[in-house]
Amino acid sequence: DMVKAKLYNLINNYTNGIYNTLPNTLFGFAKGVISGTGTFLLGMLIGFFLLLGFNNINESLLIFIPKKFHNSTIELFSKITKALTKYIVYNNNDLENIESFLNLIK
Repeated sequence: DMVKAKLYNLINNYTNGIYNTLPNTLFGFAKGVISGTGTFLLGMLIGFFLLLGFNNINESLLIFIPKKFHNSTIELFSKITKALTKYIVYNNNDLENIESFLNLIK
């Protein structure tokens, strides 16, 4: 009888603990998944638009860079743009369109 009572209390305490913490745990998990997914999608969207308008952003960023560094900065931006474009196009197995894509974003 004593063993049954202890076992019953142990199971009862365990289920009460689950009952009390499960809603908060599930809500926290769902909130984290939704937040993470939203952050990821927003980041992808921002990255896509930054890539499309990279040359316009380059011109805007030059305002903050001293004039003596403009030429080297423009060259650096150009190298970054070409590297990113080759990476994206290469990873999409579309090697023939590298030049047309570079012309598109110029």
